[in-house]
Amino acid sequence: GTVGASEGARWKWVMQGDGSCTKELLNDPDKDDVQDSDTLIQRFLEAGYMEAASDPLVPAIVKTFMAHSEGPLVAWPSGLAMRDAHRLLARTPRLKQYNGEYIVVFPVRQGSSTKAQLKEYGTSSCAMFIRGGP
Repeated sequence: GTVGASEGARWKWVMQGDGSCTKELLNDPDKDDVQDSDTLIQRFLEAGYMEAASDPLVPAIVKTFMAHSEGPLVAWPSGLAMRDAHRLLARTPRLKQYNGEYIVVFPVRQGSSTKAQLKEYGTSSCAMFIRGGP
């Protein structure tokens, strides 16, 4: 399948190699990125970063980046995380086997977005992820 960046989102979470995250403005070239998930899923299943093809993809991407001491990674929106994962796979012919060392948590803030928040974040999904914190 294919996944694109969240249309209308104005912010992204960027994870550094040490696991720290920063909120950054999402610029226009990032927004048009569309990525194929099938290759990623297959490689992550083979290396143990996913247990089933139905597992969430972004946590597997984050674990792969951490295990390979890579960074930075756009951890959200997911289409941009997938773009960065494709780039990692292109330069890493063989992934290290996952050893269970990392757990990925994405805090989100529930509730409806106000008009001011929609103006600030662009979409309610962006507001939910960005306001939730890294």
